[in-house]
Amino acid sequence: MALADSRGIDGFPLRPEAADYAIQVRIDETLRGCYELRDTYATVGQLYSGYFEARDQEAWLEPGLIRLEWNLGQGHANLRWMEYLGPLLRFALEQAKTISDEGLYRLLDLSTVLYRLKCGAISGRVCGFVGQRHPIAPNLAAALRRFLDFLEARYQDQDTMQLAWLLFLHGPEESQPCWSAGIAGDLRRMEGTSRKAWDALLALISHQSFSEKLDTRWCGKARKAVERIGKAEFEFRLSAWFDAFRGAAPVTLGPAGQTLLRHLLRVCACVPELAVDEALYWLAGTLWTPGRDGIYETPWLKAYLNLLSTRPEEKAFACVERLAQNPALMGLGEVRELYQHHMSRMLVEVRPPAVGADGFPLEKHPRFRRQQEWIDELLRCGTSTDVRQPLKTSILARGAAEPQNLVRAIVERMNWLRQVWKHLPDDQVVFWRCDLGELLREALSRGAKVTLDDLIDLCGLEEMSPAEHVLRLSEAEVEKNGYSVELVKALERFQKSLYGSISALDYRQKTGWLLWFEDALPVDGKECWSSQVRADMRRMDQAEKAAWVSLLRNVSFAQTEKPPAKWKKQAKPLFDRVGEYRFRMRMRQWFSPFSEGEPWRLTIAGRDVLRNLMWYGLPAEDPLVDEAMHWFGWARWKNKEAKDRVAKLLPSFAYVMKMRSPEFALAALDQMAGSGTILSGKTRTVYEELCAAAGRSPKGKLPAPEGGEKGLERHAVALLALDSALRSFEWGWRCRVEGNVLHVRGDLDEYRMEMETGRIVRASDGKVVRVELDLTKPPYQFFKTQIDGKDLNPGPLAGLNLIRVTMCAQVLARDAEEQSRIVVDETE
Repeated sequence: MALADSRGIDGFPLRPEAADYAIQVRIDETLRGCYELRDTYATVGQLYSGYFEARDQEAWLEPGLIRLEWNLGQGHANLRWMEYLGPLLRFALEQAKTISDEGLYRLLDLSTVLYRLKCGAISGRVCGFVGQRHPIAPNLAAALRRFLDFLEARYQDQDTMQLAWLLFLHGPEESQPCWSAGIAGDLRRMEGTSRKAWDALLALISHQSFSEKLDTRWCGKARKAVERIGKAEFEFRLSAWFDAFRGAAPVTLGPAGQTLLRHLLRVCACVPELAVDEALYWLAGTLWTPGRDGIYETPWLKAYLNLLSTRPEEKAFACVERLAQNPALMGLGEVRELYQHHMSRMLVEVRPPAVGADGFPLEKHPRFRRQQEWIDELLRCGTSTDVRQPLKTSILARGAAEPQNLVRAIVERMNWLRQVWKHLPDDQVVFWRCDLGELLREALSRGAKVTLDDLIDLCGLEEMSPAEHVLRLSEAEVEKNGYSVELVKALERFQKSLYGSISALDYRQKTGWLLWFEDALPVDGKECWSSQVRADMRRMDQAEKAAWVSLLRNVSFAQTEKPPAKWKKQAKPLFDRVGEYRFRMRMRQWFSPFSEGEPWRLTIAGRDVLRNLMWYGLPAEDPLVDEAMHWFGWARWKNKEAKDRVAKLLPSFAYVMKMRSPEFALAALDQMAGSGTILSGKTRTVYEELCAAAGRSPKGKLPAPEGGEKGLERHAVALLALDSALRSFEWGWRCRVEGNVLHVRGDLDEYRMEMETGRIVRASDGKVVRVELDLTKPPYQFFKTQIDGKDLNPGPLAGLNLIRVTMCAQVLARDAEEQSRIVVDETE
């Protein structure tokens, strides 16, 4: 809109010669719109429609900062415009990927005002902008230190720590009270390969992890980094840097020092052969300068306690005792509990018990007595995470020499708990079961070998069993030694124990698939249609059986009508190995019962076999195979479970038949529709297209909406509520709900999510992507139960997992920051 004068609605001078004139005019239009809608219930999208419709949103940041700075200088009279500018700058900050030096200085100067205006996320964006400037200029470093002082007093978060760390790495050398200042100088004076080696070690620092638990992959990287530096060099540097802890004067530990100390301790825990015990002892007795609120900063303490669990017993106790005597730390609960635990453990070593804390007879198997004593230490240590986690690390380190014995001891203890848990305090048993389950998973993930008897016992733990490892070990056992009666029966019991969450059902399905190929027990011909396939495969000669096993094991469990790209890549060579004649003969033999009128049962594994065989009709390109597959249209099913499983097959069947033979496809779908099968979704679409091509009307009834018209109305209302809920988030304006599809606009791309199936399509290249949510780490670990929930929304939103939808939407909306979590789905 053309302005009548040279000043905006807030009085800001609009000068046509200014480089940002065009954007300042649009900012002015936005402020006018906010003012005109001030007494209405306008949405954020309506108030800031000019900004959201702009293609150059990132360019609004610096003109907006100039506008805010000018309004700030006008005093109280312009307060209204500052409040309107706050959200606008928040949106522009989210979009901005770069900023000029002048704009960054202005952003830092205005940061306190922006926080008051609830602009939010400033520190994170500043980290991104500063991360692009290496080295950091002295005047920028001074502005950043003022900003850090403000953050440390109010917002002690990950971004504060990361910003301090960037200054430590790339800022000018300054006289700082923090312990890390001298180390920064040492690093700057290093040259060549030495500096590169230390940079590689420091690059492993993450400000996103809340856990002190050491990931195996991270430990491997840390060990390689130390080896590149040289263990002797690392020990020398650590001793020199920790020399500051020997004196009687208090040591100051700022954000950068906290990060560095915690990181060095974590690295030492990954390389337990390092000679660092003397340095750790001096650290334990260090006097610290209290923080702003009089509290000692101890974010490194958990890493320290975790490291002690990897040190020799007598040296670890000396450090714990010194910690307990340190005036700055002696009042901390985790120090007191660990000290008391060590003292009680010394008494136990004098008089070793015969019975564990849970009543387990420690002498039951003398071969595992030592491992059972370690486990008993864990069970007796109380409920403090700060004590239990280091002990678990210690047990794994001590058991590394004989990992199989440790696994055996843990399984025995877990089996004991399954028998006696009703006679023990509920709150105690919960901790014990969780701790033993974590110990078992960690021991198995570190490559502990198990015998067949061990594997059968692992299956017997049922709901306490680590399903992912049981499945992996079972597949390895079958690959090496084949199926045995004992293993098959154990896996059948194990499969029945898997229920309650999506991940459990996933393992249940995969375990059923592994069992479908077993050849140790007689085939039950009445269990499933696919029993005839299994029986025939057992009668084949060895070469043909091997070819069919390889062909059928190329499977996808995705509920899609089209075979995924990964499946198609392997399908043709596997089909050629079976051969055209054998494939045609078997398909006509196995599908012929569908046309004979006998009702069949269908298991989940049988359904997957059936879909797999249908998909192989595509590379077969054989009219006789097409004829055999179309007999499926006359199939009858014995119970509701079988009919429900067939309903999930129909899109695949319709797709394959339409691609291979529209005439056979129409005949089969006609038969289904005429016999009462309700064709819905993509199957119905294919049927209607075939009928239209043949010039006639479809048979059968249309699928009725769940709950009738009222159900549709409730569904629409619920989706509107979801749309409203998403928009209440800071990033919610990037989301739009249309029917059962959620559209998300990120920084880098746009996405289309089918909420019922979870399928996500990226707009720029049309590829199907998935969002990787690490359910072992915050914030996702706190929602694991809800994310895994099979059906959190009975009624109008049945099938939609709103927690999962919301989590995925957040990642997609912030795709520039979360690129590592958005990956192409190779199964599509």
